[in-house]
Amino acid sequence: MGDAWEDGAGWTSDRLLAAADAIQADLEQVVGTGRAADGQVVATAGADGSVLEVAFGERAMRVGSQALAEHVCSAVADAQDDAAARVRELMGEAVEGFDLSAAEERLSGLIDPPPGAMPRRG
Repeated sequence: MGDAWEDGAGWTSDRLLAAADAIQADLEQVVGTGRAADGQVVATAGADGSVLEVAFGERAMRVGSQALAEHVCSAVADAQDDAAARVRELMGEAVEGFDLSAAEERLSGLIDPPPGAMPRRG
């Protein structure tokens, strides 16, 4: 893709990468938080979606293992969503007019074939 790819706002991949480099320190500090079970399960995730921590309140251990697993998954998913929203916000501030969500949607069609499409070989 390189410099040849441009979206409607005229952003080239090099300009986007330069903006990401410029806010790298801010991106490394992004932490998203998610809560479940009335705050008894709290998860945090980094900008890359990695789970940083899962903490449990006193009452969290009183539910069954299946319910606790569901609460953990919910809190983690919310933390990852929160972190992703913070990354989008930072990129939006660094690259005025750039919509990371729209770019992700546009690129997903290139990466993930539409339902029913033949998989690529090679």
